[in-house]
Amino acid sequence: MTSLLELAEEILECEKIVIFIRKNKEEVKILLHSFMYIGFQIVNPTVYLKRDVDYYVVGYEL
Repeated sequence: MTSLLELAEEILECEKIVIFIRKNKEEVKILLHSFMYIGFQIVNPTVYLKRDVDYYVVGYEL
């Protein structure tokens, strides 16, 4: 995961990373915990979509 963050920041020059995780996944708690552990934050999905969806959205600012 850290390699992907470095790639996004240094090579692709991204400012943010946004990941959508389907709410009905069995591993959703583990995934959310893992992303939050490395610095991601839960984001309101309507920031990126015009309607509420069945996804958790996590974001990371580089």
